[in-house]
Amino acid sequence: MVLQNSLYEIERKECTEKGAKYQLSLNGTHFIYKAHFPGLPITPGVCLVQIGLEVASDYLERTMEIDRVNNVKFLSVLSPLDVHGNVVYELMKVTEEESNRQKVQMCVYDEQVTYAKISMTLKPV
Repeated sequence: MVLQNSLYEIERKECTEKGAKYQLSLNGTHFIYKAHFPGLPITPGVCLVQIGLEVASDYLERTMEIDRVNNVKFLSVLSPLDVHGNVVYELMKVTEEESNRQKVQMCVYDEQVTYAKISMTLKPV
């Protein structure tokens, strides 16, 4: 399930030699928030990881899939009601592994809160 342009939109991206910063806006009216949870919407952890996959694929300029989730730390609840500005997905380290796999380390945050730190290995589809 692709979440871009339904659960979130990319507002801005800045690419560097080592990684990138993606500023995203969340769609608080998306059906996922109506189920998780009505009146107190929370972005499911699996959606945070999926968004990470999608922005990494955009950065790498090819469709990728998750080969392995190495580590995920959910540090704070991400609600579209509480976000201070845009949510940032920062790809801090992208390294090429064997067989065209890419190891990606990223951090999810806004101006005041860090929501998650994700490390995963991706492979081309």
